[in-house]
Amino acid sequence: MNNVTIQAAIIAAAVALIVAVINQLVSVANQILTHRLTQRRETQKYYNDVYQKLFAPIIADVFLYMDMVSNFRRGHDTSPEIEIKVKDRAIEYIGNNLLYGSPVLITAHRKISSARFKDETGFNPLPIEIFFLLEFVNEYGYVIRQSSIFSDNKQRQQMEIVEKYKILYLLCAYGFEDLLRYSSWFNEKAYSSRTYQKLHKLLKYNRDHERDHERKLSKNIGSARELLNEGTNDKSIDDQVSIANIVEEKYKEMSAILSRHYKDMIKKMLYLLIKDKKDKIRISRELQLD
Repeated sequence: MNNVTIQAAIIAAAVALIVAVINQLVSVANQILTHRLTQRRETQKYYNDVYQKLFAPIIADVFLYMDMVSNFRRGHDTSPEIEIKVKDRAIEYIGNNLLYGSPVLITAHRKISSARFKDETGFNPLPIEIFFLLEFVNEYGYVIRQSSIFSDNKQRQQMEIVEKYKILYLLCAYGFEDLLRYSSWFNEKAYSSRTYQKLHKLLKYNRDHERDHERKLSKNIGSARELLNEGTNDKSIDDQVSIANIVEEKYKEMSAILSRHYKDMIKKMLYLLIKDKKDKIRISRELQLD
């Protein structure tokens, strides 16, 4: 056997081996692709079902509630009774269908029951209820992204709506209903995930700041009350009045600090949410921020 024959045999064997390897790789790639496509279809089918069972019947009411709360003519076009009815209807429906909800949503709903049982303020809605509806809107956005309910264009439109209501619910949850009345003047481009993250960070910082001041106030008032309670019978009327005045001054001081901080927060949010400078100035004046 000459060298040419040997080389030809080696080349043929090498080609056969390469073809076999390529065929094997293509087969494996096809299996992986088929598995992923099957998994994706199953995931889409699951979230389509979640959308139909949990979100489709009630998401309109969740949006409607915030439309009423943020209405500039609130109190004229709607009433507190109607708002509460829509809000309670939404929460009740979601609570009855938590089989399709995430663990985060289930936990948030459980907190509502606990808060209602412990509440002595008579507030309606409770802040925890608004945070719950905010989480529901947030989860709605996740579900429609995972499902195949909407075409790409329709899905983008829905996500724009989701970002809008996430921001409105966030403002409401943190108690900035005064600003909500002017939502008709919000810049449409401000309804974005980026703006939501900025607002969330700002509002969380504000809440922590308020709690820090409340702790300081509580500590100062507690000390004053201890002075008042210790040997009250041995203190003169003037001393008791003096200590009571200290408590009152501390309350006034805290009220002034929180009021000023609240106004500063609204100014920052106006900068984020309203584009037109004239609208910013007008709304600032109407809210007496200066």
